[in-house]
Amino acid sequence: RKFSSFFVKIVYLFLILWYNDKKEAIQGVVMRILLTAFEPFGTHKSNPTQEILNALPDKIGKVKLYKQLLPVSFAQSFEALHDRLREKSFDFIVLMGLSSQADGILLEMAAHNHAGSEKTDNDGMILQDPCIDPNAPLAYASAIPYWEALKSLQEAGYPVKVSSSAGNYVCNYIYFKCLHYIESNYLASKCVFVHMPATDDMGYDFSLPLDTEIKTITHLIEFLSDHQKLFKPLDF
Repeated sequence: RKFSSFFVKIVYLFLILWYNDKKEAIQGVVMRILLTAFEPFGTHKSNPTQEILNALPDKIGKVKLYKQLLPVSFAQSFEALHDRLREKSFDFIVLMGLSSQADGILLEMAAHNHAGSEKTDNDGMILQDPCIDPNAPLAYASAIPYWEALKSLQEAGYPVKVSSSAGNYVCNYIYFKCLHYIESNYLASKCVFVHMPATDDMGYDFSLPLDTEIKTITHLIEFLSDHQKLFKPLDF
């Protein structure tokens, strides 16, 4: 009886997941994107990425947008992301983070196996070992078509640049962990990290209106959707 009950629960869970996927297809959803942001940290009373996350709708064109706010924590950030990655398959994972010293919006081309920042996270933690994973490669490159995305965003008037280093704080940490998870589990998902600069209310030398940052991320999502022929979509 215990086995029979367990089997029924498994079948029921499978049917729920199957129904939700088919419902998305009926609604015209052809792509699923997970968008993440970080909470405020350090001396920042707010985080523009969280405001972007809250401002965007759940559906953009034919893209179903799933959202996740992450803690600025070496111990907890990937745990929160991992829970979402186990729930559902995503075509793209777009990670956002704040770089208050950036002089533009940065598309991060790679994540490095290093987190040697002396700045504590929101738990007061500094990684004792700067190597994120001794059994992983030195770096992972994102698989999105960077130069095509950059051209599209710049032609639309957005101040976007390409960067080869996501830093050595929690942003790079979560980017590396996500790319390593995708690689280790042979997932079809593509991941990209976008560093957003300060917004005008934050008082830095370079800043952008929040509306510009929202429109930039929206354009990036539309680009990924419009150029899906460059990628192999996930099966529903």
